[in-house]
Amino acid sequence: MTNTIRWFERAQGSPTEGERSKATTACLRIRPSTCSPFTWSHFSFWLTARRAMVMAGIVAPSLLTLTAARAQNPTIKGEAALKHPAGQAAVKAAELVAAGKVDEAYALRSNKALAQWKIASADEKDGVRENVKRLNPDPKEFVEAVRKSGELAINENSAVLSAELENGKAVTYFDLEGGIWKVSSGPVFFEDMADPVNEIRVEDAEILQHPIGTLVLQYVDLVHAGTIEVAKRLATTAVQAEWQKEPASEKKESAEFLKKMLPTKANLTALLRSSQSHSVLIIEDGKTATLNLIQNELRPGGSGTTNYTTSTTAIGFAMEGGEWKLAQ
Repeated sequence: MTNTIRWFERAQGSPTEGERSKATTACLRIRPSTCSPFTWSHFSFWLTARRAMVMAGIVAPSLLTLTAARAQNPTIKGEAALKHPAGQAAVKAAELVAAGKVDEAYALRSNKALAQWKIASADEKDGVRENVKRLNPDPKEFVEAVRKSGELAINENSAVLSAELENGKAVTYFDLEGGIWKVSSGPVFFEDMADPVNEIRVEDAEILQHPIGTLVLQYVDLVHAGTIEVAKRLATTAVQAEWQKEPASEKKESAEFLKKMLPTKANLTALLRSSQSHSVLIIEDGKTATLNLIQNELRPGGSGTTNYTTSTTAIGFAMEGGEWKLAQ
């Protein structure tokens, strides 16, 4: 598994009708790369069936769900973000990880993160420690980045802190528990990647007419039929090779996870045809592609506010032998 997430956009504030339309174009891109397989973090993020990756707040190249909740809370910036309890928690986490004290960093995390950590096997914890250390930003650089460009967006009991570094961005996610801001994921650094030379977008029902539309419908149908081994034959040679290395227990867990998180063939078809959602297939240089299944929801919030939530499931593909294959 060697994909990386390229970028994401997230609007903030109380959305107007026009902003909602614009927000539906916020997409994820999953691209093959030579870097290590685990590259990003949480927001209700999931991208793999392995608990270790989820606990690390790091995502691998499978499929990904991003939930971006937006409310009327103002964004806290710069020095104020750094001095905020959430900002201080992020700095403490970065310092502990940099010192090799990953377990101590996890002891300060949210209850949900701790619960996942406690049920992990020794091997899973080793994998988490390795990847958390590799993706952890330098604490001093992180502090300066937050001071100069940090933005802390708070939505009731959750928050996200982002800061621009020289060649990318550091992101940290938080949960408010008992009046205390605790890190749920991060800080994690991800690099900027070059724009493609040629990009094609296929949207909504038109996706069903594209070969990738046919492929993804076949894939989810096989997953829900309980035939994960057959479903994996739709993937690239490299992905299939990695799959064969997985122990039976991991394969079973992955199959259960995918069955739970992916829509059925009927639901996916309805989603692509729905006027209440906006899905986008991004094809880059005719070599890689990402299918973004985007669903929007408005829910009443506290004090007469309305929360606008966008959930994006991103599935990666790659061209191999003149045919589109799953890259997960």
